[in-house]
Amino acid sequence: MTKTVSIIVPAYNAEAYIRTVVQSLFCLQGNDDYGIEVIVVDDASTDRTGTILESLHDHPSVQDGKVSYKVFSFSTNTPGGVACGANYGIEHASGEFVAFLDADDWIVPDQFLKAVEELDRGGYDFVLNRCWDYHVPSSERRVHGDQKKLEKIDIKTGMLCDLKAGLLRVSAVPWRKIYRRDFLNSKGLRFVEVDYAYEDNPFHWDVVLSAESIGFTTYHTHVYRIGHGSQSVSGGGVKFLRMFDHYDALVGVLEKHSKQKEYEPQLIAWLIDHTLWAGELLPRHAQPLLFERAGVLLGNHGLEKIVSELAQFSDSRWVIDRILATWHQDLQWFMQLK
Repeated sequence: MTKTVSIIVPAYNAEAYIRTVVQSLFCLQGNDDYGIEVIVVDDASTDRTGTILESLHDHPSVQDGKVSYKVFSFSTNTPGGVACGANYGIEHASGEFVAFLDADDWIVPDQFLKAVEELDRGGYDFVLNRCWDYHVPSSERRVHGDQKKLEKIDIKTGMLCDLKAGLLRVSAVPWRKIYRRDFLNSKGLRFVEVDYAYEDNPFHWDVVLSAESIGFTTYHTHVYRIGHGSQSVSGGGVKFLRMFDHYDALVGVLEKHSKQKEYEPQLIAWLIDHTLWAGELLPRHAQPLLFERAGVLLGNHGLEKIVSELAQFSDSRWVIDRILATWHQDLQWFMQLK
């Protein structure tokens, strides 16, 4: 019996890329084992995104019934990045399997279908795949940024708890995974709909900690477009201080699963990583706010645990100095390191 894969694309003002994205999904048609359902949720775009999406109903793959193509359009823009669109897509998905795709990336059809087959055969709750980064300014295809972290996970002999510990250290992006829809629904797994973006983090942690079986593939199923200036990290401003809301959300996920102590090292690593990340993106006047809040949170974990985690986190003296300056509340030192 043919099974269906529902691929959800939340979109907002994506006219430059949305046609490429959707047409890459239409290329998935032709496999007798898996039907394809493409669900695009337009979050009240103000450019030509909606017009392009409507025109794609005339695509031969849609007209011939080889691909199910659904477009949902919100009347007003929603807060919180892609969360509302992604959740709406899950609610309207009919497939046994669910995947996500950003509106500026594209899929590798043959690799994606092989990953679906591996998920299906293995009976996993979800599989984690590999992907390529496509650097727009140079037109270069590169290995994804956290590939070294993935290679440290012992997927052959590692216990489930060890696999989860490793996954909590890698990028939280949802599009690198393919999920069983009944897993998402039975566990009530949804993106947090709040008034700030970067909703991937709590969803990723909840998915990982809820899973009873996790698969890993070597298939490069997606191409992640970077360096083109329209990503969620662009735009500057003080929005990156909202990383602390994500930290609180991750604490809530750990409490939900009663795993606060077991995965505290991963939480510390996340805090260190995102403090450094936000420190590079925040304007200088917002640096003290980052420094003060991060210092308090790091202090709650204790210096011994921070130093222990830093030893695994990086061999860069710059990283160690900046985090210890934060912990010691040495603002002058912290600011000089920028």
